[in-house]
Amino acid sequence: RQATRFGAKLAVVILPDETAVDPQRRQEIVENYAHLVEDKLTSGAPPTEQLAAILARHDILHLSLLPAFKAHYRQHGPPLYYRYDGHWTLAGHRLAGQTIFDFLVSHPDLLLNIVPDSQTKTPP
Repeated sequence: RQATRFGAKLAVVILPDETAVDPQRRQEIVENYAHLVEDKLTSGAPPTEQLAAILARHDILHLSLLPAFKAHYRQHGPPLYYRYDGHWTLAGHRLAGQTIFDFLVSHPDLLLNIVPDSQTKTPP
């Protein structure tokens, strides 16, 4: 509602964590950190897919980076995540940026009319 009030359109970008992208890393974490891992990591749909389903049910435009990250992983590209902290590497940031850019290009209406008329000022 807030986005609409300001004349903007809402879109959500869903960021996958490393365990959703790399099945080997997921298994390694489950085996090495069993005492810390929640059951949700070992069963059921990944949180990224759960969130996408919720957004779809509410007709909220969204972009999941998971397909792009999985495709990159399958093609054995450079690592997208740092090994020990789960943050994106430079390659991860590049892929996310390019994927979001492509999404915005395919949805130009998201970039228009984002300043409410009441806040638009005419220069003197």
